[in-house]
Amino acid sequence: MSTSRFRITGARSHITSGDLGITTSELHDLAPAPPARPAKPKPVGTTRPRGLPRGSFEWDLTREGYTERWPTLTAFQQWLRDECNKNCIELRVHKKETNTPTEEHTWVTKTTYVCTRKGTGGTKHYDRKTDREFKIASKRLEDGCKCCLTIKSYPRMDEILGLYRAEHTHPIGDLNIIYMHVTPEVRMHMMEMLRMRIGADHVLRSIQEDPTSACRDVFRAPVPSKRAPVPSKRAQEPHPSKRAPEPQPSKRAPQPSKRAETEHAPAPSKRAPEPAPAPSRRAKRDMPEQNPIDMVSSQLCPATLSACPISSDNLSRDVNMLITHGFECVDFRTDLESCGGCGLSDASHVCTAIDGMSSVSCVSGRCQVNACQRGFIPSADGELCLPVLD
Repeated sequence: MSTSRFRITGARSHITSGDLGITTSELHDLAPAPPARPAKPKPVGTTRPRGLPRGSFEWDLTREGYTERWPTLTAFQQWLRDECNKNCIELRVHKKETNTPTEEHTWVTKTTYVCTRKGTGGTKHYDRKTDREFKIASKRLEDGCKCCLTIKSYPRMDEILGLYRAEHTHPIGDLNIIYMHVTPEVRMHMMEMLRMRIGADHVLRSIQEDPTSACRDVFRAPVPSKRAPVPSKRAQEPHPSKRAPEPQPSKRAPQPSKRAETEHAPAPSKRAPEPAPAPSRRAKRDMPEQNPIDMVSSQLCPATLSACPISSDNLSRDVNMLITHGFECVDFRTDLESCGGCGLSDASHVCTAIDGMSSVSCVSGRCQVNACQRGFIPSADGELCLPVLD
């Protein structure tokens, strides 16, 4: 029996969208949606803790090494002055940053200080005109200085944190003084004393004796001005005058006779010598004794004024004692009521209230009558004007 292969065909098991007369997108819309997956419940009490905000107070204190702390900005400024004075260095602002308001406002300002031997950066506005060498080299080092101080302030806090690297690549102390500046406060104090005609030596001594002055202000010595007048090289030596010599007295002129001198000489008095009057405490001083007063006044007061102590108990002529206890510059021609405290103890010590006086002065805190009016004569001690008796 012969066999043959055959295939049974029937209806198609796969139906396309074209058979149904719809598009593919409409067929996807008719398809049932997949079942939704159930949400996993969150475990209670297992939330991961959030870390410290970067740049915050706690972050800088624990991770960035900001170990220096000051309660306020004023306390930091005082510490900075003391640190510079102790080590004879200068720290100046190099950069200042301000944090922009963000979602996490962790800090407000950030200021960086550097040593002046490194330089604060920037472009110089002055163009050097000469290549001459100076006795003191430039303060800026080629490799700079490693010393750096960074401080930060934080929102809603007065406390300041700081990161301080105190290592220097140059000597500090007395060897660094020549590279420092005089502070503005001491500079103003020096200018005020110089306006009062106080000598440079006394100004320097008063600054050195002040314990609050900075190191540079203490060790700085007065330097003569480079603009001081110098003798001209073109000045010529004086030549002898071409004028005729003045006539000199003749050596043969008649001399007074010694015999005439002996004949007309007054005979010595036979009366007993009168005792010399006792020196008055208020008498006017002679010129050698007044010179120290004038010298002190020229150093402490302008040319037309004289220096007198404020208190009559302190009548010292030393410049340092007058500066310590207080003095005032008085014009004897106009102000005769407060010199040396004349009017402090009693109103009768006012020099202008002396009866019959026409000229009066104040010498070392005491009234001295120079001249009296008509009908009056000065007393022996120079204190009063006595009426002339008819």
